[in-house]
Amino acid sequence: MGLRPTGAWQAGEEVLDRHGLLLPTTATGPGELGLRIGLYDSQSGQRLPLLDGQDAIELGRCDIE
Repeated sequence: MGLRPTGAWQAGEEVLDRHGLLLPTTATGPGELGLRIGLYDSQSGQRLPLLDGQDAIELGRCDIE
């Protein structure tokens, strides 16, 4: 994981980088959670903008019970 920095990615290339997520104990159901992802500048810690002006994309939603 994390062996290819984003500067080594090619335009249009799909990069698989698996990560596990732990839900906080306060995330009790029933309900719905969304998963959003964004990239950060390693020097400034600022979120990088996407081409559409947003700073993250939603990967999906899941129900918790």
